[in-house]
Amino acid sequence: MNKRLSFVIAVGLLILAACGPSADDNQASGPTAEAGGGVAAFMEGQPRVDDQGAVTVTVTPMGRPAADGSLAFEVAMNTHSVDLVMPLAALATLTSDSGLSLPADSWDGPQGGHHVSGTLTFALTPEQLKLLESAGSLTLTIRDVDAPERKFSW
Repeated sequence: MNKRLSFVIAVGLLILAACGPSADDNQASGPTAEAGGGVAAFMEGQPRVDDQGAVTVTVTPMGRPAADGSLAFEVAMNTHSVDLVMPLAALATLTSDSGLSLPADSWDGPQGGHHVSGTLTFALTPEQLKLLESAGSLTLTIRDVDAPERKFSW
């Protein structure tokens, strides 16, 4: 009798486990998924990946604008064949559907190598900050990193 009861309980637990949420159900969307949208997704820091050419570029927003009005992105570039000696601040532009359009202010990553990461920063005036706050979507465009153009949208 105890063996039969143990068997029924084990089968019941297996059924409950199979019907419950999987580990994947509790995870955020992957780096290239368009989960959420607009500024809300941007503020959550969801990374975006572009793997055109021989360079994989991963961009992760670093949250809300800082007290000084700057907006920052963590950028990681990885390759095995290209020397990553690009002046990233000169190649990046931030735009929004609310009319915001500005060039990057600074890039603190190293110049050169095959695995480069750093912070790309945009300085916002109070007017630009208002445009950012009313935006429904943001796009970071990076040109000429082993591809004519890479777009990262939130």
